[in-house]
Amino acid sequence: MIDDLIPGETGTSLPDEEQVFRLIKGSMDGKASEADFSLSTSDKLASLRSVSVWSKKLTSPLQAIEFRGDGKNLYQLYSLLNVSEVRQLSFPGLDMQPLDVVWDKLFIDGSNILDNRPGAEGHSGITGLEKPPMMERRIFKALRTRLTDLANERLERIYKETESI
Repeated sequence: MIDDLIPGETGTSLPDEEQVFRLIKGSMDGKASEADFSLSTSDKLASLRSVSVWSKKLTSPLQAIEFRGDGKNLYQLYSLLNVSEVRQLSFPGLDMQPLDVVWDKLFIDGSNILDNRPGAEGHSGITGLEKPPMMERRIFKALRTRLTDLANERLERIYKETESI
């Protein structure tokens, strides 16, 4: 199969028709939670403040989980997200599009050397998940809740290569 999706520069938008997936730790009831869409400390310090997602066409869930290092066993699920649906989410009562899905090239240990491990080219991020300073917490929380609900509509289990299907 020939794929016409070519990764862009960091910060450039993915096409609306693409799908991405987010690795999910899962709550006690086996679903995505708002915490799965919260920026980590390292996400907040990065130049592109986003949560990691992966292009479905360029990266498999098994490839993506390998980028999680020591914490990879925490991720048992992933959720497929349509880029256009993520972009359509907005703040209730406010006319603004806060979320975007953009390319986020991976580099080796903070260097300027591109990571060339299998699946690295599909790394992307959802931007707009950091609460604006003047926005009420409840309004911002409603946006993250809507994203979590969207994620729970297409939740899949990650099967390890050693598991039988």
